[in-house]
Amino acid sequence: MEKMKMHSMDIVNDNVQKIGNMFPECITEIIGDDGTVKKVVDFSILNQLFDYNTINNPSTGGQRKDTNLHGQTNQRQGLL
Repeated sequence: MEKMKMHSMDIVNDNVQKIGNMFPECITEIIGDDGTVKKVVDFSILNQLFDYNTINNPSTGGQRKDTNLHGQTNQRQGLL
């Protein structure tokens, strides 16, 4: 019988990898506090890719209807 792994999954790195698979130009590398190279999302580039379709864009009206439901934030975090 195999022993179970008793550590938390690294969700942040998994999400960075998923974004990198979809938008490789948004991934950059930095040197972390511990001296290792880490891949991170460059949100300024990601925002440029979606600039026309974002809510804050004045050319699209910049309006949205807030339809938050209880627990929606937790569900949204699980999507990436």
